[in-house]
Amino acid sequence: MEGLFSQQVYEIAGFLGVAFYLGSYAALQLGYIQGAGYTYACLNLMAAALVLLSLVMNFNLWSAIIQISWITISIFGITRFFILSRRVRFSPEERALVELGLSEFPVLEARQLLNAGIWFDKPAGEAITTQGQEIGFLYYLADGKVQVSAGGSQIREMAAPNFIGELTCFSGGPASATLQAISPIRLFAIETGTLKELCRRNPDIRTNLEASLARDTHKKLIEVTKQLSAG
Repeated sequence: MEGLFSQQVYEIAGFLGVAFYLGSYAALQLGYIQGAGYTYACLNLMAAALVLLSLVMNFNLWSAIIQISWITISIFGITRFFILSRRVRFSPEERALVELGLSEFPVLEARQLLNAGIWFDKPAGEAITTQGQEIGFLYYLADGKVQVSAGGSQIREMAAPNFIGELTCFSGGPASATLQAISPIRLFAIETGTLKELCRRNPDIRTNLEASLARDTHKKLIEVTKQLSAG
């Protein structure tokens, strides 16, 4: 096999393998990629294969065993994730939540988050949050409209889809406004203590959720700006 390539090719393969190893680990620590999923496993698989190829010129048994082990583990992880992902099923309203509110989530983590919460309905006129009182939940408004009020004054209307309680779901604290249903509404809710424990066990869920909530907050700011401009 040595005759197939020059020594320089094997050296480049080794260099690229090390670069993939270090780059994937750095990206993982910086939050650019996640440990669960295809990306990290594929990068490690590629890194191990390149380093193994580089050993053709200067073979080392123990290094070869390490690279073969990395390749085997990576293939197992990719296969496992593929099988588990194919088994995940969502109801129509769950799929709508995932597509509109949790688009950053891999399907397995979205399933875990949904399993930790409940769906329920509220009639028109019922309050979801009360200004100054602890919320205790992260809500997702899947259908209907709510009136946002603060200091006794009506501020605006908010229609689905939207998160509610996103500012206090991790840190706690009272609601900054009162939200009251102005039509029958459909909600998904997860208790903040349950959410914190879930994120403690799987930090990637918190990373993805924070990205989803930041996107939702940005959307709300745009909506408020448009309403103020129209007014």
